[in-house]
Amino acid sequence: MNARPLLLVTTLLCSLAFASCTQTFHAHAAKGALAKREPVSIFVHDDDSGDEECLVAIHNALHARGFPVARGKSSKLEVKMSDTWRWDWSMYLKKLDIEFIDTKTGQQKAHAHYHNSLWHKYPSRTWVVQKLFHELDQQGVFQK
Repeated sequence: MNARPLLLVTTLLCSLAFASCTQTFHAHAAKGALAKREPVSIFVHDDDSGDEECLVAIHNALHARGFPVARGKSSKLEVKMSDTWRWDWSMYLKKLDIEFIDTKTGQQKAHAHYHNSLWHKYPSRTWVVQKLFHELDQQGVFQK
């Protein structure tokens, strides 16, 4: 095979591989859905790792927006974290879901989701949480 077509094919395949190195961030909530600064409790889904860095980042993001973090029945809002990890050269965060649930009604008030592609990156967990909260900020979820 001629070197030029081989180089072209190799370049095309590398471009496709790098183009698929995507991370997606989605946030879903109505404007003002979390405008009340009520006490919140942070929970981890039973089958998840409860990654400490993610939990601390969620706590800090809530605190920065004026939410007091409480324990037990005094909370009016539950924040549930669900994380999925994968292994290749090292562990990396595959998915992170953060749900905001009204404790009285059980209704989901907001949801933020992160997904790392097959050709993934190794983002800081703190950065992922900050980006998810930024997405919620952009939708006006915390505004009155």
